[in-house]
Amino acid sequence: MPYWMMQQLCLKEGDVVRVTSVSLPKGTFVKLKPCSKDFMELSNHRAVLETALRNYATLTIGDNIVIHHLGKTYEIKIVDLKPAFACTIIETDVEVEFEEPTDHTEDVQYVEEGVFIEESVCKQNKNYFDTFFRNSRERDREQMEKFVKMLKRKKPNRRLLKI
Repeated sequence: MPYWMMQQLCLKEGDVVRVTSVSLPKGTFVKLKPCSKDFMELSNHRAVLETALRNYATLTIGDNIVIHHLGKTYEIKIVDLKPAFACTIIETDVEVEFEEPTDHTEDVQYVEEGVFIEESVCKQNKNYFDTFFRNSRERDREQMEKFVKMLKRKKPNRRLLKI
């Protein structure tokens, strides 16, 4: 499992993971919130985003994507997705909308190098993922059915960005 995925799921090396394959709908709309106004000040920020999103197969609400461009790193949060909570963006046209960027001052916690951040954030994420993916076999099917129902939403009619 890639390290970035382990971080996203708050896993440690050696943790046991149960993987279930699901089919995700094709995304039609994504609302993004850059963590810095610097990204929006790029003259070609939509082209930069389009190129960066080619490295992603799926998007999920709440995820952060990192874009490296001309020696700078830009972090962008996924605020909303349609038609579902999680979508595939492979070979699809996705309309992109941007929220007003924040300079991420209230969300970022600065720590000294080598200091571990409290595990409460990982515990929150773990609880969040446990809502959809239970460890017990009896609950797996029920939770997955709820998850799939939640994925189905009305499709918007908006401007498209080719990814």
